[in-house]
Amino acid sequence: MKLDTIRKVFDADVAGELVLPDFQREFVWKRDQQRKLLSTILVKIPINSMLILEGKSGSFAEKRMCKRGEAKLVEDGYPRGYLLDGQQRLSTLKSAFCDLFHDCDNWKDELGKLESNLNFRWFLNVKVDEKDLFGLKYLNFPSGEDNAISVLEPQDVEEYIESVPVFKKSEKEWISPSLPKADFIKECANRHYVPLFMMYYDEQIVSKILNLIQFSHINKMQVLWNSLTIEEKRKIGENACVSVEDWLEEAPLNSNFEWNNMWSTLGNTWAVDFLTYLKSILESKLTFITLNAKEISRAIVIFENLNNSGTALSTFDLLVARAAKYDTASMSESLVTKVYSVLKNNVGYNKSGQYDLERIGILDSKDKKMTAAFKNAYLNMLSLVINIDDIPNINKSNIKKNTYDVLSCLKQNKILQLDGKDIHERTTEVIISLLRAITFLNRRCGVCKLSELNYKGMLIPIAYLLRKDNVWNDESKLAKIEYWYWVSLFGGRYINSQNEVTAGDVVKLYNFVEKYVTNHFEDSEENILDFNSYSDYNTLIKPEDVPSAIKNGISAFVLSRKPHDFISTGDLKLSSIMLANGENYPADIAPNDTQIKLELHHIIPLGVDQFSTVKEATSKLRNDKKHILNSPLNLTYISDIANKKISTQAPDHYLKQLYSGAITDHCIPAKPNNSALKSEQEKFLKARYALIKEALEKHIEELKNKF
Repeated sequence: MKLDTIRKVFDADVAGELVLPDFQREFVWKRDQQRKLLSTILVKIPINSMLILEGKSGSFAEKRMCKRGEAKLVEDGYPRGYLLDGQQRLSTLKSAFCDLFHDCDNWKDELGKLESNLNFRWFLNVKVDEKDLFGLKYLNFPSGEDNAISVLEPQDVEEYIESVPVFKKSEKEWISPSLPKADFIKECANRHYVPLFMMYYDEQIVSKILNLIQFSHINKMQVLWNSLTIEEKRKIGENACVSVEDWLEEAPLNSNFEWNNMWSTLGNTWAVDFLTYLKSILESKLTFITLNAKEISRAIVIFENLNNSGTALSTFDLLVARAAKYDTASMSESLVTKVYSVLKNNVGYNKSGQYDLERIGILDSKDKKMTAAFKNAYLNMLSLVINIDDIPNINKSNIKKNTYDVLSCLKQNKILQLDGKDIHERTTEVIISLLRAITFLNRRCGVCKLSELNYKGMLIPIAYLLRKDNVWNDESKLAKIEYWYWVSLFGGRYINSQNEVTAGDVVKLYNFVEKYVTNHFEDSEENILDFNSYSDYNTLIKPEDVPSAIKNGISAFVLSRKPHDFISTGDLKLSSIMLANGENYPADIAPNDTQIKLELHHIIPLGVDQFSTVKEATSKLRNDKKHILNSPLNLTYISDIANKKISTQAPDHYLKQLYSGAITDHCIPAKPNNSALKSEQEKFLKARYALIKEALEKHIEELKNKF
């Protein structure tokens, strides 16, 4: 039995030659895990080896892939391949590319026999968006070497993979296996859904759906022809290998042979190329480790090694290996050494001239190795500075191209192509740029450490600019970067497609800061702390709905104002910088070199006294993620000493004792009359929201005045 492609696995499964032994566990993968595997397969990235024990029927009780129930002992004398490792992956592929209800007399009975989480039918959503992943807009399926889907990364395809559940009550729905084929084909074409699950048994149905999709799209394009740009018309003509010069002004009559032939050629070619691509997926190579029945003891050892082999090699590991020959020490050790060296040689990042690398999130406190966040930022920046040393002036015609060029630098396949010598020579520059970016966020934006930056991609546009001394030492340019940061964070610019937004911001922010071109971020100002379902007041008072970026961002903004602590004695002003420095409390607050720690304080505490009437204990409220007092509008950083001292005191008591500057610094409104009443709590939080928004808008204007 030679199993070297996905199709041959399906053939062996249909023939009953590939089965699961009785000791195999049930199928447990969730839908997201299945989608991730499919996205990997669709871009033709190899998956790990699987393990098969070859023997004859009767060696083990057996069952079929994707089927639940007890294994049965079958002794028909035919060869068997017992799948020891790989069930989750192969069951996912079978469910995705094979109709599990094919030729069954009663699909509802068959549905009851399926493993849980396999009652889905999988599709590709051939939507026309900015990416136009499948080339439908101009009917040019990406099959060339430079733009084929196979050169993409799994996450690029993942959002186009759709799954629709099949239930017994689905009988009258479009997804029902009992729906007439003609109706199903029509519905898929209308939705632009290409059924992956039809590829193994009913490839012709997939072909019909693709042809209906292209035909419908052609009708739209013919109607819209006169509204297309000249460049778009020429692009369509180039795809069809015809000249469209005579049709630049208006569309010809439908009786025009050349006109109809152009569209027919485009549409048919697109559909054929798409189907050829899908067929090639079934011919994708798989790797199996095959043992004979006498080697069962070895199979156990191999299985254990396959599943307990430790952390897989990462992109970082591969680049370390590539660049190692240029270092006397291993590249990994050299990187850490260079980080320390850069810190020591850049006095002024903090008071002592050297940050604690664990405190700012560069090194992990447990194993003292670089954190994953810093490694990823290092790889992205390395690829960016090696491939694009300067961003050209942008305009409407080239901004998309420049954004695409940056985006390609942030992809794994581009990073893996980096030359070892370039890696070695540019590492110091990259580390300096990242340290400056982290320092910038720490000094100006209230970010205590890298892990608190929810949108990690935001580090890249900052670092790309701060590698230049003329930016690092120019207050007006730093003000532009800080302006971009707050507008982007609170205006919702990074909610979706973060990689694309990051790439676009590398281009736009560079031009805004270095080349004084258009402020591309001005439109987002009106959304600051008012972006629907993200940062607006109605979202902020529903703590369970508030994104982590906003929860952290509000507290970080208040901290960036260097507010006075809630300690009545002394003049302690708080900041994220003091945490990075590991500073101690003043002697009049805490003797014996006690290090300052900050804690998020509930301004209206989740305490005992004020809630005694409704019997809400502190612990209960802290665990109630929906409680209004867990809103970020009720939180602010204060010292651990102050937090412990205040404990569960009602705000109408402890706020009286605070220095007036602390009240202003923390954007605290008038204290509630009775903090136990929900109406008073809401009134207080709404007032604080207004104060924070006002302070943020004022700060934005102050930054703009420095441009």
